[in-house]
Amino acid sequence: MSGFNCDSVPEAAAQKFLQQPDAVNGMHKGLVIVNLQRTPYDEVSSLRIYAKVDTVMPLLAEALGIADTVRPMDHAHVFSPAEGSVVEAGSDMFIVPFSSEAGEHQGSSASGGKADTAQTPNTVWDLRPGSWVKLTG
Repeated sequence: MSGFNCDSVPEAAAQKFLQQPDAVNGMHKGLVIVNLQRTPYDEVSSLRIYAKVDTVMPLLAEALGIADTVRPMDHAHVFSPAEGSVVEAGSDMFIVPFSSEAGEHQGSSASGGKADTAQTPNTVWDLRPGSWVKLTG
């Protein structure tokens, strides 16, 4: 209903593995499923784990040696806006370097360099309750 075709992701991963099961650069392609219940894609997955994602991901991070850079599952992010971006303290209105014109970010270079924020037009995002915001992309 939302326009997304969620099933295309596991189908494509499974098909890649079924068409080319040999190792590529020492890595296998395929679909990995972590879920407590059976899914329609269990039979075509290259790895199937019956568990909670909350249990598996910390173990995976540890096995990959990145556990110290991954936030714990119970981490609560505390929002802190960029300096100079708040219109009025507590107002939920923010100045962002954004142009309402479609196309490439103004001030960014074609080679992928950082935008020159001094030349980028600013827009005020009003995120107060009751405000209408339309984001497209």
